[in-house]
Amino acid sequence: MAFALAGLWMLYRSRRWLFWGLLPFLVLNTYIICSWEIWWYGGGFGQRAFIQSYPLLAFPLAAFLQWSSTRRWRKVLFYPLLGFCLLLNQFQIWQAQNYILDTMYTNRAFYWRIFGKTHITPRDRLLMDTKEDFRGERKGLHRLFADDFENFPEPEKLDSTYARSGKWAMHVGPDREYSPAIEIPRSELPPDAEFLRADAWFFTQKMEWEPWWMPQFTIQFWNGDRPVKTRSVRPFRRQPLNQWVEVWLDVRLPRKPFDRIKIFLWNANGSREMWMDDLTVEAYHD
Repeated sequence: MAFALAGLWMLYRSRRWLFWGLLPFLVLNTYIICSWEIWWYGGGFGQRAFIQSYPLLAFPLAAFLQWSSTRRWRKVLFYPLLGFCLLLNQFQIWQAQNYILDTMYTNRAFYWRIFGKTHITPRDRLLMDTKEDFRGERKGLHRLFADDFENFPEPEKLDSTYARSGKWAMHVGPDREYSPAIEIPRSELPPDAEFLRADAWFFTQKMEWEPWWMPQFTIQFWNGDRPVKTRSVRPFRRQPLNQWVEVWLDVRLPRKPFDRIKIFLWNANGSREMWMDDLTVEAYHD
């Protein structure tokens, strides 16, 4: 589509009557398509709402190809680029068909993590929720919190159905939207801390396939009565059924002032249950 849009200028120079016939339709069609609040149009590879426009976009694409064929330097510059785009398109269709490229929830961080790959790890899928993932050597490690919840001060807010260590675990489900929040004062962080890692183990019995309803493992930085930064991941993205799995979340400390940190599990109106145990929180720098 990019080459076709670039070809509008060439079409204007060579066949203005055709250009002025196309332009009002393209402007109005684009406005209507982009007016929908779900601008990505659900699970599709590319902007599928523009597919019906391709026959008309063939005219400016032809004008671009004709223009690029008239000079050698244009052929050298644009033909390899066009060939690369065609190959990339076919490869990423293959990625989508093989559940490597998510056609609905891919963001920039996840896209570049899987770019050119024929397989990915379950850990990679968590980047669909957060763009932060520390992969270097953690230095200046300082443990801020570690608990298996066996001596939690409010056991009535825990659940004993499943636990990885001991008897108790945090729990969310249809009747419990939030787990108890673990709060850590800003004053407990070392002065050289740049990142925070929250690490916990998760368990579930039934799979949830709709991301909007998946429980979210969340870190929030608060200043007074306002959150200044929030990051979360959905453990379901790498969750085998009836097994405890470890999930961690790395977050860079916000530049804005904050006075405390909250870590909790949030069930976003979902119908599935999830248990969390053996939570550790560490600060570090790179």
